[in-house]
Amino acid sequence: GDAQVLDEERGQGGEDDAANDCEDFIPKAQSSSSELKYRESIIGDGPDDDDDGADGQKYEKKWVKYLLILGNPPPLTARQWKVFGLLSLAGMMTTYDDTLKSVGLEQIQSSLHISDGNVSYVIAIIRLGVLFAILLSLAADRFGRRPMLLVTICGFALMSGVTALATNLYWFTSMQFFAKMFLHTEYLLSNVSILEEFDTGTRGWAVGAVSALCVIGSGLCIIIYGPIGTY
Repeated sequence: GDAQVLDEERGQGGEDDAANDCEDFIPKAQSSSSELKYRESIIGDGPDDDDDGADGQKYEKKWVKYLLILGNPPPLTARQWKVFGLLSLAGMMTTYDDTLKSVGLEQIQSSLHISDGNVSYVIAIIRLGVLFAILLSLAADRFGRRPMLLVTICGFALMSGVTALATNLYWFTSMQFFAKMFLHTEYLLSNVSILEEFDTGTRGWAVGAVSALCVIGSGLCIIIYGPIGTY
Protein backbone atom coordinates (compact mmCIF):
# COMPACT_ATOMS: atom_id res chain seq x y z
CA GLY A 1 0.00 0.00 0.00
CA ASP A 2 2.84 2.42 0.84
CA ALA A 3 4.58 1.59 -2.42
CA GLN A 4 1.41 2.31 -4.41
CA VAL A 5 0.97 5.68 -2.69
CA LEU A 6 4.63 6.56 -3.40
CA ASP A 7 4.23 5.67 -7.09
CA GLU A 8 1.14 7.86 -7.35
CA GLU A 9 2.98 10.81 -5.74
CA ARG A 10 5.88 10.36 -8.16
CA GLY A 11 3.49 10.22 -11.09
CA GLN A 12 1.69 13.36 -9.95
CA GLY A 13 4.99 15.12 -9.41
CA GLY A 14 6.10 14.18 -12.93
CA GLU A 15 2.88 15.58 -14.38
CA ASP A 16 3.37 18.81 -12.42
CA ASP A 17 6.93 19.14 -13.74
CA ALA A 18 5.73 18.56 -17.30
CA ALA A 19 2.99 21.14 -16.87
CA ASN A 20 5.49 23.66 -15.50
CA ASP A 21 7.79 23.00 -18.46
CA CYS A 22 4.88 23.61 -20.86
CA GLU A 23 3.97 26.82 -19.07
CA ASP A 24 7.57 27.99 -19.36
CA PHE A 25 7.69 27.08 -23.06
CA ILE A 26 4.38 28.66 -24.14
CA PRO A 27 5.22 32.26 -23.12
CA LYS A 28 8.60 31.89 -24.80
CA ALA A 29 6.98 30.62 -27.99
CA GLN A 30 4.39 33.37 -27.90
CA SER A 31 7.11 35.95 -27.24
CA SER A 32 9.21 34.65 -30.14
CA SER A 33 6.20 34.67 -32.44
CA SER A 34 5.25 38.22 -31.43
CA GLU A 35 8.81 39.41 -31.85
CA LEU A 36 9.01 37.79 -35.30
CA LYS A 37 5.78 39.45 -36.42
CA TYR A 38 7.01 42.79 -35.08
CA ARG A 39 10.28 42.53 -36.94
CA GLU A 40 8.51 41.52 -40.15
CA SER A 41 6.14 44.48 -39.84
CA ILE A 42 9.02 46.92 -39.27
CA ILE A 43 11.91 45.73 -41.42
CA GLY A 44 10.44 42.91 -43.45
CA ASP A 45 11.21 42.55 -47.12
CA GLY A 46 7.77 44.02 -47.81
CA PRO A 47 5.80 43.83 -51.02
CA ASP A 48 6.95 44.90 -54.44
CA ASP A 49 7.23 48.53 -55.39
CA ASP A 50 3.68 48.75 -56.73
CA ASP A 51 2.10 46.44 -54.16
CA ASP A 52 0.23 47.99 -51.27
CA GLY A 53 0.89 45.02 -49.01
CA ALA A 54 -1.08 43.83 -46.04
CA ASP A 55 -2.78 46.18 -43.64
CA GLY A 56 -0.36 47.50 -41.05
CA GLN A 57 2.73 46.01 -42.70
CA LYS A 58 5.57 48.47 -43.18
CA TYR A 59 7.69 48.39 -46.31
CA GLU A 60 9.93 50.61 -48.37
CA LYS A 61 9.24 52.13 -51.79
CA LYS A 62 12.30 51.34 -53.90
CA TRP A 63 11.94 54.28 -56.27
CA VAL A 64 11.72 56.79 -53.41
CA LYS A 65 15.36 56.14 -52.57
CA TYR A 66 16.39 57.80 -55.84
CA LEU A 67 14.83 61.11 -54.74
CA LEU A 68 17.88 62.43 -52.93
CA ILE A 69 15.99 65.35 -51.38
CA LEU A 70 14.00 62.88 -49.27
CA GLY A 71 17.05 61.53 -47.48
CA ASN A 72 16.65 57.98 -46.20
CA PRO A 73 12.92 57.10 -46.37
CA PRO A 74 11.76 54.82 -43.54
CA PRO A 75 9.42 51.85 -44.04
CA LEU A 76 5.77 52.93 -43.99
CA THR A 77 2.41 51.21 -44.13
CA ALA A 78 0.32 51.25 -47.31
CA ARG A 79 -1.97 53.87 -45.81
CA GLN A 80 0.94 56.08 -44.81
CA TRP A 81 2.46 55.88 -48.30
CA LYS A 82 -0.89 56.84 -49.81
CA VAL A 83 -1.34 59.79 -47.47
CA PHE A 84 2.23 60.89 -48.13
CA GLY A 85 1.74 60.76 -51.91
CA LEU A 86 -1.56 62.64 -51.91
CA LEU A 87 -0.32 65.41 -49.60
CA SER A 88 2.87 65.80 -51.61
CA LEU A 89 0.98 66.03 -54.91
CA ALA A 90 -1.48 68.56 -53.50
CA GLY A 91 1.39 70.58 -52.05
CA MET A 92 3.28 70.69 -55.34
CA MET A 93 0.23 71.92 -57.23
CA THR A 94 -0.55 74.64 -54.72
CA THR A 95 3.02 75.94 -54.50
CA TYR A 96 3.18 75.95 -58.31
CA ASP A 97 0.08 78.12 -58.50
CA ASP A 98 1.14 80.36 -55.64
CA THR A 99 4.57 80.97 -57.19
CA LEU A 100 2.97 81.84 -60.50
CA LYS A 101 1.64 85.14 -59.09
CA SER A 102 5.15 86.22 -58.14
CA VAL A 103 6.90 85.41 -61.41
CA GLY A 104 4.00 86.76 -63.49
CA LEU A 105 3.52 90.00 -61.55
CA GLU A 106 4.62 92.17 -64.46
CA GLN A 107 2.11 90.58 -66.83
CA ILE A 108 -0.63 90.80 -64.18
CA GLN A 109 -0.02 94.51 -63.70
CA SER A 110 -0.04 95.11 -67.43
CA SER A 111 -3.22 93.15 -68.21
CA LEU A 112 -5.24 94.49 -65.25
CA HIS A 113 -3.78 98.02 -65.37
CA ILE A 114 -2.47 97.95 -61.82
CA SER A 115 -0.13 100.81 -61.05
CA ASP A 116 3.10 100.40 -59.11
CA GLY A 117 1.58 102.37 -56.25
CA ASN A 118 -1.42 100.05 -55.93
CA VAL A 119 0.32 96.72 -56.37
CA SER A 120 1.59 96.76 -52.78
CA TYR A 121 -1.95 97.18 -51.48
CA VAL A 122 -3.15 94.31 -53.67
CA ILE A 123 -0.46 92.00 -52.31
CA ALA A 124 -1.19 93.07 -48.71
CA ILE A 125 -4.92 92.35 -49.07
CA ILE A 126 -4.24 88.97 -50.64
CA ARG A 127 -1.89 87.99 -47.82
CA LEU A 128 -4.55 88.82 -45.22
CA GLY A 129 -6.16 85.57 -46.26
CA VAL A 130 -3.58 83.81 -44.10
CA LEU A 131 -5.27 85.17 -40.96
CA PHE A 132 -8.65 83.78 -42.01
CA ALA A 133 -6.99 80.42 -42.71
CA ILE A 134 -6.56 79.99 -38.97
CA LEU A 135 -10.29 80.42 -38.42
CA LEU A 136 -11.17 78.10 -41.29
CA SER A 137 -8.85 75.40 -39.96
CA LEU A 138 -10.81 75.36 -36.70
CA ALA A 139 -13.81 74.06 -38.63
CA ALA A 140 -11.90 70.79 -39.09
CA ASP A 141 -12.62 69.91 -35.46
CA ARG A 142 -16.33 70.05 -36.22
CA PHE A 143 -16.55 68.63 -39.74
CA GLY A 144 -13.46 66.44 -39.80
CA ARG A 145 -9.98 67.03 -41.16
CA ARG A 146 -10.31 64.88 -44.27
CA PRO A 147 -13.47 66.63 -45.59
CA MET A 148 -12.00 70.04 -44.80
CA LEU A 149 -8.73 69.13 -46.51
CA LEU A 150 -10.66 68.20 -49.66
CA VAL A 151 -12.65 71.44 -49.39
CA THR A 152 -9.48 73.52 -49.19
CA ILE A 153 -7.85 71.77 -52.16
CA CYS A 154 -10.97 72.15 -54.31
CA GLY A 155 -11.52 75.70 -53.06
CA PHE A 156 -7.99 76.74 -53.93
CA ALA A 157 -8.27 75.19 -57.41
CA LEU A 158 -11.62 76.90 -58.00
CA MET A 159 -10.44 80.34 -56.87
CA SER A 160 -7.31 80.03 -59.00
CA GLY A 161 -9.39 79.08 -62.02
CA VAL A 162 -11.79 81.98 -61.53
CA THR A 163 -8.79 84.31 -61.16
CA ALA A 164 -7.81 83.49 -64.74
CA LEU A 165 -11.10 85.08 -65.84
CA ALA A 166 -10.51 88.29 -63.88
CA THR A 167 -11.04 91.47 -65.89
CA ASN A 168 -10.29 94.08 -63.24
CA LEU A 169 -8.28 94.73 -60.12
CA TYR A 170 -11.08 94.01 -57.62
CA TRP A 171 -11.99 90.67 -59.14
CA PHE A 172 -8.38 89.53 -59.11
CA THR A 173 -7.75 90.68 -55.55
CA SER A 174 -10.88 89.10 -54.07
CA MET A 175 -10.35 85.74 -55.77
CA GLN A 176 -6.71 85.58 -54.74
CA PHE A 177 -7.65 86.51 -51.19
CA PHE A 178 -9.81 83.39 -50.91
CA ALA A 179 -7.23 81.32 -52.78
CA LYS A 180 -4.60 82.33 -50.22
CA MET A 181 -7.00 81.45 -47.40
CA PHE A 182 -7.65 77.97 -48.80
CA LEU A 183 -3.97 77.45 -49.54
CA HIS A 184 -2.75 78.07 -46.00
CA THR A 185 -5.65 76.16 -44.48
CA GLU A 186 -4.58 73.21 -46.60
CA TYR A 187 -1.02 73.64 -45.33
CA LEU A 188 -2.15 73.58 -41.69
CA LEU A 189 -4.44 70.58 -42.15
CA SER A 190 -1.76 68.68 -44.08
CA ASN A 191 0.64 68.98 -41.16
CA VAL A 192 -2.07 67.89 -38.74
CA SER A 193 -2.88 64.91 -40.97
CA ILE A 194 0.77 63.87 -40.95
CA LEU A 195 0.90 64.09 -37.16
CA GLU A 196 -2.19 61.88 -36.91
CA GLU A 197 -1.34 59.31 -39.58
CA PHE A 198 2.38 58.80 -38.91
CA ASP A 199 3.95 57.33 -35.81
CA THR A 200 6.60 59.04 -33.74
CA GLY A 201 9.54 57.47 -35.56
CA THR A 202 8.45 58.55 -39.06
CA ARG A 203 6.56 61.77 -38.32
CA GLY A 204 9.52 64.12 -38.60
CA TRP A 205 10.67 62.61 -41.89
CA ALA A 206 7.17 62.87 -43.35
CA VAL A 207 6.84 66.57 -42.53
CA GLY A 208 10.25 67.36 -44.00
CA ALA A 209 9.71 65.19 -47.09
CA VAL A 210 6.33 66.73 -47.94
CA SER A 211 7.79 70.21 -47.52
CA ALA A 212 10.74 69.31 -49.75
CA LEU A 213 8.47 67.97 -52.49
CA CYS A 214 6.31 71.09 -52.30
CA VAL A 215 9.37 73.12 -53.31
CA ILE A 216 9.43 71.16 -56.58
CA GLY A 217 6.16 72.87 -57.51
CA SER A 218 7.81 76.28 -57.21
CA GLY A 219 10.82 75.14 -59.19
CA LEU A 220 8.68 73.76 -62.01
CA CYS A 221 6.73 77.01 -62.16
CA ILE A 222 9.92 79.06 -62.59
CA ILE A 223 11.35 76.67 -65.19
CA ILE A 224 8.17 76.46 -67.25
CA TYR A 225 7.41 80.18 -67.01
CA GLY A 226 10.82 81.09 -68.44
CA PRO A 227 10.20 80.06 -72.06
CA ILE A 228 6.44 80.78 -72.17
CA GLY A 229 6.09 83.79 -69.86
CA THR A 230 6.62 86.31 -72.63
CA TYR A 231 3.66 85.04 -74.66
